[in-house]
Amino acid sequence: MRKFYWALFIVGIAIIPICCYAILNTIVSLKYETENPGDCISLTSGVDLCQTILYLKLIISVCIVGILLSIYQLALKKETA
Repeated sequence: MRKFYWALFIVGIAIIPICCYAILNTIVSLKYETENPGDCISLTSGVDLCQTILYLKLIISVCIVGILLSIYQLALKKETA
């Protein structure tokens, strides 16, 4: 079970920078692929860019919770061992 929490920790740490880069990329798309500042739908692809940013923020939040859970479980296992 200890390997699972290490894997969860490593995957969470790896996914966060990728999602941050994706958010920055989507913000650039939001700036150049929409006509009005309040628009969220891309004129080139038709994708809702605001929803994409929201999903990426949700993924980052889940990763942070997973990292905290794995740190807690690894510390708890260390105390009992």
